Amino acid sequence: MTPEQILKNNKMIAIFMCEEVKNGMIVNANNLFGANTHTLQPMQYDSDWSYLMSVVDSIENKGFEVIIRRPISGYPLCEILNKSLDFWCSTSKKSKIDVVYETCVKFIKWYNNDQKTKGNIIN
Repeated sequence: MTPEQILKNNKMIAIFMCEEVKNGMIVNANNLFGANTHTLQPMQYDSDWSYLMSVVDSIENKGFEVIIRRPISGYPLCEILNKSLDFWCSTSKKSKIDVVYETCVKFIKWYNNDQKTKGNIIN
């Protein structure tokens, strides 16, 4: 995946997570001692487990199951599905974080398209 694709995917994830994005960075609003300040933070969904797991939590909170596993003989696998099987996808790669990241990207693309089809507003 190229750096441009990663940036585009990270921006899509940040919007899915209801984050404000400015110049390729996440804007964090802080209210410290009554002063409203904003700090910029890099989007690290592709490389930081704490960022990525917050995405997994958000997907699960929407009623989907996220399964991350490594078969006994094979590469890591990530699957996202729901009970009605409206959506199912999986990815297998050598790196576990890459597997989870790419599966979340696939899910968010599907989710955004599904919500538009249903007439729901997507940020």
